[in-house]
Parts: sequence; C-alpha cells; structure tokens
Amino acid sequence: MKSLITKLTTGVFLLLFIFPIIAQSGVGKLSGKIIDADTKEELIGANIIILNTGLGASTDEAQEKVAIQIAEQISDYLSNNRISGAVNAPSVQKEIPNQLEPYVKLSEVIGLFHSQIMEGQLKLIEINFWGDDLNSISELLTASLLKGLLSRQRSERVNLINAQLLAKEEGIAVKQIKSSETRAYNNLMRVSLKSNHNLSRIIEGTVVGKNELRIINIDGFPVDFNPEGTLILYYNIDVPGILASVSTMLANEKINIAGLSLGRIEEGKEALTIIKIDSYFSTKLLEDMKSLEGIKSIYSVTI
Repeated sequence: MKSLITKLTTGVFLLLFIFPIIAQSGVGKLSGKIIDADTKEELIGANIIILNTGLGASTDEAQEKVAIQIAEQISDYLSNNRISGAVNAPSVQKEIPNQLEPYVKLSEVIGLFHSQIMEGQLKLIEINFWGDDLNSISELLTASLLKGLLSRQRSERVNLINAQLLAKEEGIAVKQIKSSETRAYNNLMRVSLKSNHNLSRIIEGTVVGKNELRIINIDGFPVDFNPEGTLILYYNIDVPGILASVSTMLANEKINIAGLSLGRIEEGKEALTIIKIDSYFSTKLLEDMKSLEGIKSIYSVTI
C-alpha cells in the first residue's frame, strides 16, 4: 500500500477528501418560522423532512465505508489499471498491452473518419471484432470509437468515460459482434453506421507492423492507406480522366499529392478514390471538384 500511495496525484487526494469536505460544509443549524400558506399562521411543532440531500453518506459510519470504497477503487486503478465506479458510465481499462494500444487509436480514427463522411442522423453503429486480442478490449475500443465519432459533433468534451452515455443521449444504438476467427489479418475491426435515411457507411481497419494504422475497406471498396492528415475522398464512375482532372485542379492551387489509394469492385462501374494532400484547401475547390463529370460525391476528411 505504501508504494501505491507514492503514486497518488493531487487530484486523487481531492477525491479522497471530498466527503469530509462536504460533511463539514453541511454542518450547521436551520432556524426560522413555518407559516401555513393559506392562514398565514405559525405552525408550532411541525416536523421538517429534507429530501434529496447531495451527500451520499449522511452518517459517520456510512462516510467511513464510502472512504474505504474509494481507497479500494484507487488501489485497483494503480494496481490493475482499471477505472471502476464511474457515475453513469461503464468501467474502462486505462492501460492495455503495448501491442494493442494502436488499435485504440485506430478505433478513434475510424470514428473521426466516419463523422466526416456520414450523412443524415445516425441511428445505429455495428462494430465487428475479429481476433481474440480485440475481443478482450472490445469495451475500450467501442468507447474510443464513440469518442472519435462524437468529438466534432458535441460542444462538450467527449472522453472514454462519457462517450457511451452521450451516444445514448443522441439516440444511437451500439451493437458489438465478436468473432475468434481470423480473416486476412489476425486482428480486424469493421464499423458499420446507419442513418435515419437508411444510408450506411462501412469502414474496416487494422494495424500492420508495430503501430501503422491502415484502412483496408470503405463501403466494400478495397483500399489501403494510412488515415492521417488531410484527405480527399470521392466516389466516381470508373472511367479514364477523372483522376487527371482532379490532379490538375490541385496542381493549379499548388497543392501537392502525398498519397493515393484506388478501389473498385468491377471495371467500368463505381470506384472510390482517396487522395492525401500536403495542405488544406478551400471549400470552393471541393465544390469545383464535385461538379466534374463522373464524380458522384466527394468529402474532405481531416485526421
């Protein structure tokens, strides 16, 4: 226990002492007269009942038990890296094996990406996990995904603790599907979103090497790129000349192309293009690209 105490921060000490502080501030006397609202006469000997007090432990014995419980939760956090007892929020494990940390970042990035290409009011999120490693931290990955998804839509700060509560407030249902089977990758996650207009978006991602994030599929189109920086994503008819036209428009604005990923399911049908650029670009340029013949929809994504 001594070694654990040395790890405590100022914030934790404030947490430990919060109940005595509240108790001390609540000590005092209430005095005055109780008057009948109709007759305006003083009511002698009336009993007073105070409801909904803010202190969860109103006796010395109860306060002692609460203090012990808080100390045990802090000890569990320092020993096992687990946060428990959060109000209106599930428990979230703070630390995970090093090899799984990139997947927490990946899930947040997928959420950020989704938030910038999804249209309509989001109603359902379905998350598929493949691989025992991801299954073991599915709650943390879900919280991280929601954090990324909601962070640019809410005025308040979104974090791992409140993300699922905020999603519930938005009327968003979240469904997890776990599988121990492995596909082309040992660990893979797919995030499917559905809106109130029955529109859907699907993103699949994984981690390669030690910590390189990769998006490998969007809406059924096989792609392969690192989701970072400023990206232009557009759906187009698979015909010659569209990429050349977009590249020319970027060159005219002196915007350099840093990366490119192309995906299609069938020749001559619909295709998906993701372009990574080195600098930001104007909304007008995006609108000009959207007007190009063959481009069905276009989005700007910043990670």
